[in-house]
This record gives sequence, C-alpha cells and structure tokens, in this order.
Amino acid sequence: LDECAYGVSNCNQTCFNTVGSYYCGCESGYSLSNDSYSCIDHDECAQEIVICDHVCINDPGSFHCECNTGYALAANKISCKNIDECQTDTDNCQQGCTDTEGSYTCYCYSGYQLNTTTNATCYDIDECMDGTSDCIHLCNNTIGSYVCGCDIGYQLDSDGVTCIDINECDSNNTEECEDRLVRRSLPYLTNRKCITEDINECSLFNGGCDHYCSNTIGSYDCSCKNGYTLSCNGHNCSDINECNDDNGGCSQICTNTMGSYYCSCKIGYYNLTVTAENCSDINECEDNNGGCSQTCINAPGSFNCECYDGYDFINGSTTDCTDIDECLTNNGSCQHVCTNTNGSYYCTCNPGYNGSIFCSDIDECELDTDNCTQQCTNTDGSYYCSCYTGYIFDSSNNHTCIDDDECSHSRVVCDQICINEVGSFQCGCNTGYTLGDNGITCKDVDECLLYNGRCQHNCTNDYGSYYCNCKEGFTLSIDGFSCEGSSKNTGRNEAQ
Repeated sequence: LDECAYGVSNCNQTCFNTVGSYYCGCESGYSLSNDSYSCIDHDECAQEIVICDHVCINDPGSFHCECNTGYALAANKISCKNIDECQTDTDNCQQGCTDTEGSYTCYCYSGYQLNTTTNATCYDIDECMDGTSDCIHLCNNTIGSYVCGCDIGYQLDSDGVTCIDINECDSNNTEECEDRLVRRSLPYLTNRKCITEDINECSLFNGGCDHYCSNTIGSYDCSCKNGYTLSCNGHNCSDINECNDDNGGCSQICTNTMGSYYCSCKIGYYNLTVTAENCSDINECEDNNGGCSQTCINAPGSFNCECYDGYDFINGSTTDCTDIDECLTNNGSCQHVCTNTNGSYYCTCNPGYNGSIFCSDIDECELDTDNCTQQCTNTDGSYYCSCYTGYIFDSSNNHTCIDDDECSHSRVVCDQICINEVGSFQCGCNTGYTLGDNGITCKDVDECLLYNGRCQHNCTNDYGSYYCNCKEGFTLSIDGFSCEGSSKNTGRNEAQ
C-alpha cells in the first residue's frame, strides 16, 4: 500500500513511501517534529549561520534581511549600505547638509546659527547684539550679515568698521551756530553761513536703527518689527521669545524663531489647526494596523504591537510575530507526545495509554479489548497474550491459541506410543507392555504370572511377550498352550 499516494500518511509536508511503510520529510527551512509527522519552522535568525548585516527577520520556511534607519539593503539582499540623505534630498536641512554613516547633520551658512530644537532650520545671527560685529559706532544687522555706521560728525573708513572724524571746519569757517535747532541736528556750512534745516538722520544707515527709523524735527526714533522689542540703547531690536509666555498658546511644542514662533505637535500627534495650537493623537493602528503583524494597540502619541497567545516577537522585531513552539520547552509539559500548532499545541499519549497531558496505562485485559483467546497479561502501555499448557499460538497471530500436538515434537518422552489430546497428550504402550507409574515409560508385562500365561506346562516370559513349552515327553500343541503326550518330543511355540 502506498500510504503517500492514498493520503493516509498524515505527513505535514512531504511523504516518502517505503516497502511496507513510509516516512515523512520537510521542505527547506523546516525540520521534522518529535511526532514524526509535523514540520517545525527553522528560526534561521536564531542561528549563527545567518549573515545579515543588520536585522534578520524570520519568515515561515525562510528569512530576510533588513537594515537600520539610514541604510538601504544592497543588491545581494544581505549587506546594508549607507544612504546619503544629502544627495537624495531627504535631509530636511534648511541650508547645508553633511552626510554621516547611517545619518546626516545639518549646518548653517556664515551669519546663521543652527536651531538646536529642530537641528535642521537656521536663524540669523544678530552680530550687533552679541558683540561680534567689530563696528566702532553704529551696527545695523542684516539677514546673514551686518553693516557698520558712524555717529553724526563721523564717516566710515575704508575697512567698513572704523569711524573717522569729519572736519567740518576745513573751509576756514569759524562761525558758530547758536540756534538750538542746529545744535541738535547736523550743522553744515554754505557760503560761511549756518543753515538751520532739519537733517533726516534716517537717510544715513537707517539712523543706526535695526528695523524702522522715523525722522522727527531735530531728531529721530527707532522702532522694531512685530516679534521684536527695542533694546535699551534705543537702536537695536531683540527677538521676543513668545514661547516663554504661556508656551506661546501652543498645546504641545512651541518653537521660537527670530521675530516669530510656531507651534508643532509631538510625534504621534497631528495638527487640528493650520497653526497647530491644538494637537490630537494619531491612531497609528488605523493605517495598515500600525505595521503590526497581529494586534495593534493605540496609545497617546504612540502605539504598541502585541502578539496573540501562543506567539512572540521575532528576534529583534517589535512588529512581526512568529509562533512559539511550546513543545521545545519541557516538551510543553506533556508526559508523552507534544504536537505544536500555530499559536498553540496539544498533548497526546502513546498507544496503550489514556489521557492528554498526563497519561495512564490502559488495562486492555480488564477492558476485554485484548482479543486474546485464552490468557491476557497487562503491561505498561501494552499487553501480551499467552496460551494454557498444551496450546500454542496460531501461526497467523499472537492472540489465537490452538491445540499443541505434543506428539509431533521430538521433545515428547513417551517410551512407545504418544496419543495427542486437546490441550494435552498421554503415553501408551505396545501389546505386552504396561504404562509405568510416571505415565511415560513402558514396562514388560510378565504374562506367566497370570494363570501361567494359560500354558499347560511351563510358561517362559520374554520382553513384550512369552511362550509356552512342555515337560519332557510332551509336545506343544498347535494352539501354543497345550501339551500332547509323547515320550519322545518336546516343543517350543511362542504365544501369540
């Protein structure tokens, strides 16, 4: 019978027929279970032979490699190569980008500074505020740089930072201007007369104002753009950190910028408004089950993957689950046979036992399921039949007993005749012999002891027989017993 062809083998994957039987096998990536039928997935990632550069993910019957963030899988599907985020324009850097192994860093151009909150955006450095401008008199900050200016009565030198005095008297004008208005403004001389017109200080280097300059009669005022406040020197504008006041009205993250700010949400939240004053949790489980292979549980700002009972995470993964082979640990607490299934397992007992987790011997003899025709002896997990004395097993099985013909065996010790009986035998003897007390040996019968063997004269015993003879002068008759008178003849005739 080809069990494989008839589908009665119970093999989980591959069946190989043999003469009188069969055996099961497994496909590549699986091994045969203890029950000799089921196939267990090999976790190649748990073995040292796997050569993945970074992460190994076990699959049913196989495995595949993945790479850490910042790397991409090479064509050989094993090695991981660095991703140059700066080249692929995935860096999010506002200005400069420097690729590193597995990541990247952002940098800012001269005159800008990196925002330490985002590590990607740049804001202008106010060289006038931090004292790095080298301007002698006035400093006017610009985006990414600055410009120096001079106080009234001075002019900027060729180095762009030094102020040199203007000699207004180089036209030999010694006339003083007494007018109060002229003293407050810049006097200049025309045809040796003092002119008292107001000077628009805002027209020269914006009056030294960082942002806005408003000319007034005899003077000027500086003011700042929204998001800035005027410094105590009356010229420079410093950024207002709106995030210091009630977190800028943001529900989660407030990021200050030069002259403004913006709200953003933590990872795992999304903006309810364009300006992101309000944030709501993102339910990652609604999108492709959060990438979880089994159960996705949403949490505020995050989510967690969980595995069903009987499953656990693949080594190194927090999303992919694989079946736990409970039979590999203490045989699943089964006393006999443990069979693993997807997400579970079950216990069975060896033939001859009853139960599941714990097994007890089945007494086939007591339950009368032994099919023995005579005697049954129970054993642990089985039984055996035996026959009464004088019986033997039928050649076709070890359950049916038939009469043993002892007389056909050479071991029978009857002296002369063996007579078979059902379940036994008895010995017999030939004529002239009688059975001994042991029921086996035969001893000679001395016929002469009984009525002289019916001989008329003399009776002579012999082994198994006897014979008669006559006295001298007589002859033995034809019957072998009687003697006839004759003085000349004697005779001998064995009794028959």
